[in-house]
Amino acid sequence: MGKVPDLDPLRAALDVSNRRLAQVLHERLALVRRAAAWKAAHGLPLADPERERAMLAQVATWADPNGCDAATLQTVFAAVFAAGRAQLERSGAAPR
Repeated sequence: MGKVPDLDPLRAALDVSNRRLAQVLHERLALVRRAAAWKAAHGLPLADPERERAMLAQVATWADPNGCDAATLQTVFAAVFAAGRAQLERSGAAPR
C-alpha cells in the first residue's frame, strides 16, 4: 500500500506509540531480570503460576470500554509474561 496522506499522521502516531510500548517492555524485562536473580539466590523457580493467575485477574480489571477488553488485555499480558520467561531462558539468566 502506498502513501495515503490522511493516514500518514495516524501511522506516525502509531510509530510513536509502538516505540513507547517497546521502551516499557525493556523496562519491564530489566525488573524481571532482577526478580529472576532474587529467585535464583533464594532457590525459587522462575515461574509462579499462582502469581501469574492473580496478575491476569488483576489485568482484567483494567479493561476499558473505549480501549482493550479484559480478554485482550489478558492475552497480551500472558504473552508478555511468557516472552519474559523465554528471554531469560535464552540468555541463561533463568533460575535452574
